[in-house]
Amino acid sequence: MGHGADWKVQRQDLSSVVSASGEIKPKTYVNIGANAYGKITHLYVKEGDHVKEGTIAGATGKCAVHGGRSANQASVQAAETDAIAAEAALNTSDADLHRAQADYARNKLDWDRAQNLFKDG
Repeated sequence: MGHGADWKVQRQDLSSVVSASGEIKPKTYVNIGANAYGKITHLYVKEGDHVKEGTIAGATGKCAVHGGRSANQASVQAAETDAIAAEAALNTSDADLHRAQADYARNKLDWDRAQNLFKDG
């Protein structure tokens, strides 16, 4: 071995930084409405707050503003979307299973043929 430079090994922490731009959106948007028309005199929540159905979000001179039926509709739509996605995943899994079974049958056929050729010399 030649007389080259001496190399020293040091343990160091590795770090990587990944940056990306994008937009964060909620899974569901819910519109709230009032039971009567009028000027909103009090607003108890602000945009982006998490509220449950029936929470009083604000008040007009005549009535309270509730997060009601539209929240239920959004939940039903989200459930329907989840069900469609689950069915698509099931169909994909079913197709994968059929493909695996076909691959197995083809490989077994090839193996049996190779075994017979080996026996026949």
